[in-house]
Amino acid sequence: MKICFFAESFVPRMDGASTATYYLVEQLAKDGHDVLLFAPRVRGWRKIQIPGVNLVYLPSVPVLVYPDTNLGLLTPRLVVKINKFQPDVIHVTHPGTLGLLGTMFARLQKVPLIGTFHWDLSDLDLYGVKYLAEPLGNIVWKMLKDFYQKCDLVISPSKQVCQDLIKQGFQVPVITINNAINSNVKNVDQTLLAKAREKYLQKNKKTVIYIGRLAKEKNLINLLKIWQKVQQAMSGQVQFLMIGDGPQRDKLEKLAKELELNIVFTGGFKHEDLIQQGLYTLGDVFVTCSKSEVQPMSMIEAMQFGIPIVAAQATGMAEMVQENGVLADPDNFTEFAQKIVKILQDDVLREKMRQAALAQGRKYDVAEVAKKYTQVYQELINN
Repeated sequence: MKICFFAESFVPRMDGASTATYYLVEQLAKDGHDVLLFAPRVRGWRKIQIPGVNLVYLPSVPVLVYPDTNLGLLTPRLVVKINKFQPDVIHVTHPGTLGLLGTMFARLQKVPLIGTFHWDLSDLDLYGVKYLAEPLGNIVWKMLKDFYQKCDLVISPSKQVCQDLIKQGFQVPVITINNAINSNVKNVDQTLLAKAREKYLQKNKKTVIYIGRLAKEKNLINLLKIWQKVQQAMSGQVQFLMIGDGPQRDKLEKLAKELELNIVFTGGFKHEDLIQQGLYTLGDVFVTCSKSEVQPMSMIEAMQFGIPIVAAQATGMAEMVQENGVLADPDNFTEFAQKIVKILQDDVLREKMRQAALAQGRKYDVAEVAKKYTQVYQELINN
């Protein structure tokens, strides 16, 4: 099968959608399919090699309100590549410029078009636009419906998001398929892990970790205030690792200093280094305070490493956090902190959650997810 992707977000830009797409196309190529993928060049761009995948990076322009996001541009090279490839199906991952180009070429080449929907739009106050939330929400939903109605099928990793799309009046069929991931847990370099422990961990202290982008939509100001209460409750016998980078890092480091918080900001890592060094295993508990997640890759990887999770009560989280952790109100700092402390102090509970996390993590195996996508592609082609 010849499968063409138009991915507005892709490595080296690190976010959940780009990582999920990376693992999916890698597995599809391993399964013997021909894969062509178009993505925008971004800051820090470097040549990526994925065996069996024809990866084409296109010139792009940054989004003014979100400068680490780029929109790919139409070029003669794109036209030549896709006309030579003659895809059986086209898959668009975002409703950006490349997504629009994907819909255009699906029509021109008369092949099925699939779109994936990765967002939770229930809280538009994330960007400080509370007073505009309702009118802005109406505009955003109309634009999204106009885009995704061009698809033959829409896929979201969250059942709750699929229900939201139907409530919003999406007429196109909507189904759920989990994000794909291959964490290579067994490939952890124990020597590198030992060095990371020595570098980042303080002796005889329980450790909480956050892994992800340091950006406003992740609700990290709240997380630091929650951490202040955890630190107080455990008399300082605990530390926090924030692994990642992003536009809010300077602000977070300043706040951590003001509040006298025991936090280590490690900076960002290439994804392969994050896994190879086994950095997830540095934590006794994984936390996320984000209200905007659908099915975050960092949480899936935390599960596959057997790390208990404390996450915000938000769309999609109840599908991911069951016996492997707990949910809490991200605006109730005391409640959230108490749930973190309970897991840190209860070794039996933590081990029970660890085993549940390992079991739950197997649902997101990339080989099984790729099979589901292949079946969907083939059914659309046949019809």
